[in-house]
Parts: sequence; structure tokens; C-alpha cells
Amino acid sequence: MEQRWQYHHLFPKDYLRRSGLKAKQVNHGLNLALVTEKTNSIIRNKPPHEYLTIDGALALAANGEAGRELPQLVASNQIPYDALVAAPRPDDPLEVEVARLYRAFIKTRAQMMERAMKSLTDGKATLLGD
Repeated sequence: MEQRWQYHHLFPKDYLRRSGLKAKQVNHGLNLALVTEKTNSIIRNKPPHEYLTIDGALALAANGEAGRELPQLVASNQIPYDALVAAPRPDDPLEVEVARLYRAFIKTRAQMMERAMKSLTDGKATLLGD
């Protein structure tokens, strides 16, 4: 069976919109990652801490294909895991900090991507991480 891929907003759209961010910010290219359709069905519309934590949706699906996808997804897509899971939970008093934490996530991911691209252009890495 053919693997189907979908774009996933690492910080969910509704989560960011409720925090006052505009569509342009929510749909920032660095807020997206390609995931399998199966993984996206598990994590869709959940804040990052709900699917990335040890008892989150992906961990609970760890015996399946989706659970094994997470470490590879984080590494291969230059996703700053700590910045992603730092997002406040809905109704948390820190929810007002979502915009600040989201900007920090985007900045950190941009820096990671820049380092990866420089490694590729310097010949110090390959696309497959060999």
C-alpha cells in the first residue's frame, strides 16, 4: 500500500489563532512538517505537549507505525523538540505566552535549518545523514 503524506502544523492552527496570531504567522513554513497520514490522524489539532510527551498520543501509538515515526521526523526535519513541547497547555496561566514561545520555536528551527544547509553546502553532511 502506498504511503500517503500530509503537511502538519507543528503548533496547531486553531491553538495559535486562539492566541491571537494571524494566518500568515500560523502558516509559516517553519511551522510545517510532512508526516504520514496515519500520524497526522493521531496528532491533528492537538497542542504539541499532548502528542509529544511520554504519555502523549504518539507514545501511546508507539507499537504502531506512527509511534516509530516521531524520532525520525524530529531529527530529519530539524525540529527543536524542547521549544515545541514548551508550548503552554490550553487554559494554563502561561497561555498568554504562546505567541512568544511560538516565535522562539520558529527562530530556533530557522537556526537549525541554516546549520543543516551550511553543512550540506560545505560537504560535511548529506541529505540522508550519512
